[in-house]
This record gives sequence, C-alpha cells and structure tokens, in this order.
Amino acid sequence: MSLKGMDYLVLALCNLPILYFLRSCWANKAYTLNERILLVLLWLVHLTFSGVFASYILERGGDSHGLWHLTADTSQYAQDWMGYFGINTFFVQWLNYFPSKILGLSYWSGTFIYSTLSFGAIALLFFSFRQLIQQNKESLSLRYLLYLPLFLPGLHFWTAGVTKECLLLLGLALLFYAFGSQKFKGLPGILGWAICLLTRPLVGILFLPILIWLLYPFFKKSLTKTMLLLLGLGYLLFMAIRQFLAYLHLDELSWESLMLLSKNQFGFLDSFQSSTAVPMTDMNLSERMVAVFFRPFIWESWDFYSLVFALENTWFMLIMLVALLVIIWRKSFNIPFIAKYYLIIAFGMFLVFTFTLNNFGLFYRMKSIWLPFLQFPMLWLICKAYPHLKKSP
Repeated sequence: MSLKGMDYLVLALCNLPILYFLRSCWANKAYTLNERILLVLLWLVHLTFSGVFASYILERGGDSHGLWHLTADTSQYAQDWMGYFGINTFFVQWLNYFPSKILGLSYWSGTFIYSTLSFGAIALLFFSFRQLIQQNKESLSLRYLLYLPLFLPGLHFWTAGVTKECLLLLGLALLFYAFGSQKFKGLPGILGWAICLLTRPLVGILFLPILIWLLYPFFKKSLTKTMLLLLGLGYLLFMAIRQFLAYLHLDELSWESLMLLSKNQFGFLDSFQSSTAVPMTDMNLSERMVAVFFRPFIWESWDFYSLVFALENTWFMLIMLVALLVIIWRKSFNIPFIAKYYLIIAFGMFLVFTFTLNNFGLFYRMKSIWLPFLQFPMLWLICKAYPHLKKSP
C-alpha cells in the first residue's frame, strides 16, 4: 500500500507541531547543545521507525492493521462508536473509530498519528529524565548515558505505529511526568492512569497506589470535588476490572484459576506453531525468567531483526550485571523514588510474561515498553558510582 496525498497531508499536520516544539527547545538556552541534539535525534529516529513499522506490518501482517480497521476483535458486534468501547483491543478500536471509519484515513495515516503520540510520550520521558538528572547533577557522572534507554530500537519500533504499546507508553510517560515533577501535576497523572487502565488493565491496577499518592494534596482541598473524583475513578476502575476478568474468562481470582489461565494461554499460543516458540511449559521459573529477560542470545539470531533484539538483550544483561556489582560494592540502592517504583512494576510485568508468553517475537514486543524503566535506574546507579570508582585506589 503506497502513500497517497491525504497520507502526506496527515504526515505534515502531525509533524509541523513537533517541528515548532523542537525549534522552541533549540532556542531555549536552558538546554545544553547535547540535550538539544539528542531531542532532535529522538524525533528523527522515531519518524524513521514509523515508516519501518508500517512497511513491516503491511508486508508481514499483524494485529496493528486490524486495530486501525476495527477488525482485530469483532466479538462485541459493535454497531456504533460507543459499541466499540471497552478495554485492551476494544479501547484501541474505540479510539480509532473516527479517524478510520468516519474520516476514512488509511493505515499509513494512522501510523503517523500514533507515531506522533508516541514521540510525545518519549519527549515527556526525556524531560522527566532530565529533571531528575538536574536535581542530582552534582552526584552524577556520564549523565548523557541516562538518555540511552530512550534510543532503544525496540521501543521506537513497537510504539511508532498503531499499537497498544504506543498508548501504554503514553500513559506511563504521563504518569512518570506527573509524579516526577516538583509541582503538582494531577491532570496528566489522571489521564495517564486512565490510558494505562483501559489499554492494559493490570498495569492500571498496579499504578493505582501511586495515583492516590499523587492526588493526595488535591483530596485535602475540596471534599465535594474529592468525592466526585473518587466516584469517577472508582467507576472506571470497577468497569475495567469487570471487563478484564470477563476478557480472561475468570470466574474468581485464585492461584489455581491463574495457573489454569497460564496453561490455556500457552496452549493457545502453541496452536500458532510459531517458528520462534520457546518451550516455556517445560521450564522452571528461573529458566523462564532468563528467557524473558535475555533471550534470544546473539548466537540464537536468525535474521536482522532478531540480531537487533539479541544485541538489545546483551546490552541489558551487561548493564544489569554492572548495576548489581555496584549495589554489592556500595551497599546502596539510591535512585529517585519514581524510578524505583517503575523498576518494581517492570520486574513484576516481566514475571507475568513468564506465565503468559512463549515466543521471542512476543517477548520483544511486550518488553520494549518496559526496558527504559528498567535500564534508566540501572544506569543511574552506574553513573552515580562512577565518581567513587575513579577515586578508588
């Protein structure tokens, strides 16, 4: 499917605001030259990956195409816009209803729209990381290393098109920005949490404590507004959990039912007979964790894409080992609270993946969103320890 006139128009309309934003940042002398260059490079990399992703999907297929054309999941038999509303796939199709069905925009146009949203998320993370760095710049060396997680190929690939990962990254970035800011940022926090909850309900549930903490100052200001806000958030949470349990076909929450869900999930994925399948059912928990965190290894690569994935895994393994050595050496785990919270959630999600995923392609897709939140705190520990390393005899 080649680009048409409307696609070029959408591309221009999406990127003109970004260019204006980048021009404003470039003119702002509060940012160093290196920071301005990094931000422009992030945009160029992400824009390139939007074309790579769309070409890949159009050539090889994938649920991204169905998400845009509202055919990825038709089990709701929706007849109008609100008929599409729901969680997970349904939520994405609900968002796509107007641009795809009403305006008739092509998949390429949808890719450019989603790419713009995900670049906004990456830019938010860039500024959030920068703020944390500025607050601790006296104790950090090699500070620009901390921006490297935002350049991971997998992150850009899986968020540069019509995907749930794009929306999840946007939600996570809004929450990170809201909580990492020195000033109260309630609206971005609520919006980010709602996007996470509707895109991946489990993620929204895990971030509920931090949302309550974020909104605590607001609760003390007005009892009426607090009650209305709590009712609204509570209703959204209740509906999401109810639909989530129905989506998983769970009648109750118990260890036995969750293990049965895992077994059924592996059986469902095995039915596709993927060439990159991993025998997760035959592995113990430690072997599964190694598979999710670090495989495929470089020697397991089978094409260019898998080699890139393997190189990312090798880099991740390297900085994790160095960070562990730093923790043992310094007997300290001193990182910003928001980075620590995201690190814990990311590790939790990786544990969930060991019970729900069984092939390298799914590992790469699901990991891509969480790797920046794993690598940033690890690099933080390394950058913080480097000045002490230089002083050591």
